[in-house]
Amino acid sequence: MRYVVLHLSVTSFDDGTPAEKSEIIELGAVELTTSRSNPGARYATFVRPMAYPRLSEVSLKRTAVTQNDADRAQPFYIAFRQFLEWLGEEPFIPCGWGTFDKDQLLKEAKQSKITLPAEFENYINLKAAFSDWKKLPPMGLNSAAKQVDLPLPKKGALDGALTLARLARLTLPLIEAGVIKP
Repeated sequence: MRYVVLHLSVTSFDDGTPAEKSEIIELGAVELTTSRSNPGARYATFVRPMAYPRLSEVSLKRTAVTQNDADRAQPFYIAFRQFLEWLGEEPFIPCGWGTFDKDQLLKEAKQSKITLPAEFENYINLKAAFSDWKKLPPMGLNSAAKQVDLPLPKKGALDGALTLARLARLTLPLIEAGVIKP
């Protein structure tokens, strides 16, 4: 089975704007052709925020996205359709660290009147799987990478997706074998 590991960068606010107003500003994805394969095809795109087009200082500090990147990017409805084209027709299982990325995609897809592929119903929460495997409380991506001596991701959605893909290679075979839960 083909796996697609996703990682998003979203807008952040320091002015009291509710977190629910966050928008995707970068999408990174890495394909694993099997649960044990090395990271293969990669995809990255910036996404133009529409509700709050001016990136906050905290967004600029936490992500690799510049204001120029955001200004030149396509809005979500175009950027996500391009991502779906990259995915192609072959079935896949989406994976991510926690449920935030999936929930954010669902929210923005709904706002843009885009239907997510049915495969998103089988989304694998790698954070929960890693926690189950290591018998540790859920932790952030950097902490998990340190636990298994992986290089820490730099800023950027694609770099985060690459780190997640490396973690996925450790957890997905255990999920397939029924040793841990997704």
